[in-house]
Amino acid sequence: MNLCSKLFAVLALVTLFAGCRAVHDVNVAEVLQLPASTQIYMASNLWYLDPEHIDARNLHKGEFLQIGTPISIEESTSEKLVLRNLNTDHRFTVMYDESWMMLPVEVFLQRYLTDKVLKERFEKVSPEFQKAILEGRVEKGMSRAEVLMAWGYPVTARTPDLKNNTWLYLEEPYKSRRVIFVDECVSEIFDLK
Repeated sequence: MNLCSKLFAVLALVTLFAGCRAVHDVNVAEVLQLPASTQIYMASNLWYLDPEHIDARNLHKGEFLQIGTPISIEESTSEKLVLRNLNTDHRFTVMYDESWMMLPVEVFLQRYLTDKVLKERFEKVSPEFQKAILEGRVEKGMSRAEVLMAWGYPVTARTPDLKNNTWLYLEEPYKSRRVIFVDECVSEIFDLK
């Protein structure tokens, strides 16, 4: 093998492995900047069809792991988060694909997990909207923060900036819900096909 062939082979291997990302452990307490013994809660509703394979895109189908649910973290990597609902002892596995989410898993964790109990989260939320959030509904007049509690975060690929006046949520990979804000409150909600 001549020198050019060897250099080409080395370059090809470097290029191949440079594109591969290794799965790594994620320290949730460190990401949230909390002591390891701190009780963690769901910061938003997180939807799922199969509790053992929850799509991190938060597709709005099936049931949801409710905001305020106390959880423990059983496993946390760059591709998978295993949670246990401390109220029911049920286990939930969130599958994370950074290439689709367009955000590091650490940002996802900061968005969906909190040390704040539900009472603190609901301090400035009307009783009417509290009920809607707990039922996974968005209603006209809700603030952006209330929409995030009820429906979670829109997928970054569809809503790259939360300051946008239109947020797109996925029900299925090619079926969306649109939330339109006017003066920082929900003005319209409708399904797109």
